[in-house]
Amino acid sequence: MPAQIRAETDVRWVTDVLDLREPIAGIPSPTIAVTTMMLDKRDYDLINAMQIDSTSSQLQLGEKVGLSAPAVNRRIKKMFDTGLLSRQVVVENASELGLPITAITHVQVIKTHIETLVQIEAKLRASPYVQQCYYVSGNWDFILIILAKDPEHYSKLVRELFNDNPHIKRYETSIKIKTVKHSYVTPLS
Repeated sequence: MPAQIRAETDVRWVTDVLDLREPIAGIPSPTIAVTTMMLDKRDYDLINAMQIDSTSSQLQLGEKVGLSAPAVNRRIKKMFDTGLLSRQVVVENASELGLPITAITHVQVIKTHIETLVQIEAKLRASPYVQQCYYVSGNWDFILIILAKDPEHYSKLVRELFNDNPHIKRYETSIKIKTVKHSYVTPLS
């Protein structure tokens, strides 16, 4: 079990700003959503407890952080409503589910025109085997985490995602040998 992260006792403001891209033909105009939520020590403790075990009931969470179940419910709802929390998921063992290959793939596109990026992002988002996709700075445009059943399956995926795409200049893949650390716990200070 990971070590618990202790929240400071002072109150902090958390602001989340989503800055969406310039408008593109056929795509709704961008908006900027700003949400602000004042967090106290119990909020930090609640987030920490949920990161460690999201299957805990609201009663159990309340016992851990010193709140009633209805108070936990209100705080969690507010965190979701303001965008501080986006979803609760189960973290499975992909190898045990028949996807033992984890590929870390760097992708470079020919031109980074906004329309091209939107098309590439849509194709990557649509693949259930692309687990994570990051648009990054530097020599590469995207870094992906891709799961596959075996080398042949990965080869088929890259043909569909990259080889058949005229906008992809090149890609480079590293295959995971061993997981040294895999965490979804956000450090809270």
